[in-house]
Amino acid sequence: MPGREIHYPAKILGWDTSGRRGYLFAAEIPSEAEAPVIRSAQVLDVDQKQHSEGLLLGLSEALEKCAWNISEISAWGVGVGPGSFTGIRIGLTTARTLGQIQGTPLVPVSSLEILEAAWRRSSGHSSLPILVCSDACMGEIYCRMSSSEGGTSSELVTKITSLQDHLQRWFESGSGGPVSECHAILPDSWRSHPVLADLFSSEQWQVIEGSSLQEIPTALAQLVVREWKGGAAVAALDVHPVYLRVSDAELHLRARENALRNPIGGG
Repeated sequence: MPGREIHYPAKILGWDTSGRRGYLFAAEIPSEAEAPVIRSAQVLDVDQKQHSEGLLLGLSEALEKCAWNISEISAWGVGVGPGSFTGIRIGLTTARTLGQIQGTPLVPVSSLEILEAAWRRSSGHSSLPILVCSDACMGEIYCRMSSSEGGTSSELVTKITSLQDHLQRWFESGSGGPVSECHAILPDSWRSHPVLADLFSSEQWQVIEGSSLQEIPTALAQLVVREWKGGAAVAALDVHPVYLRVSDAELHLRARENALRNPIGGG
């Protein structure tokens, strides 16, 4: 769908369920020149195991609040991770299903970039570098290192014990900005982890806990609308989750497939 013709007015519904909380918005774009109007922005404050129920209920409430019919939706926005395997799967499966049924494109966005956008929106820091981290479990951490809004950025997964080496290279490259102005968005549990607590408790770091960000639904809406206007909408089945670390389930599946292809004893 790249290169498709964009029609106005447009109605977009989007969500991100990659974390402990889910976020959902409904936005209407009157014309190319006019700013989007956010009709609904809500937090789906539910356990990850209930993301499916919470998301469907949130979608229903947003459509009702906006007095929209599902057939009127121009595109579906979705956070593709990294984050919770279960949460990403629920959010993306819902988006792909609706996209397939309605013949409506999807607009994928990074779940870490959503947190960055929320922080920049609330703080007004458009030019400062920012580090965004999310727990990847098993002693690993997802990271997004951005030099500035719209500037260079990179995402990776690394052992928590190796994070300091990555940060040192980031600062040495000049992308990390002045050491005295280090900002990091961290998981709420960062103080209970000895490595993270030791690394980010120094005075050089200004830490923002992810759950304290108030602008996430609105930032999600603005990010999706920006990407949609830029032609980033794609066919539903062409959107895939961002698992920066291969899941244990995927590793077990590959092992079983290899065992079937290469049975012990040959033949």
